[in-house]
Amino acid sequence: YTTAYSVDKVVAFYKDKLGPKAMTTQTGNSALVQTSGSNGMISITIGADGDSGKSLITVTSIAK
Repeated sequence: YTTAYSVDKVVAFYKDKLGPKAMTTQTGNSALVQTSGSNGMISITIGADGDSGKSLITVTSIAK
């Protein structure tokens, strides 16, 4: 996915949606937001696209 929102805004959005157990790792213009539970794991990678100025989002869901 792509969005015009900044990496920081996208991280805040997913942290809010995934709840207090969400873990975030952020370095420079990229971030990883993860959470896991009894149904599996969700991993969201967010990075800035320097050419377009947009944020790129990859969502991965691994079910148990």
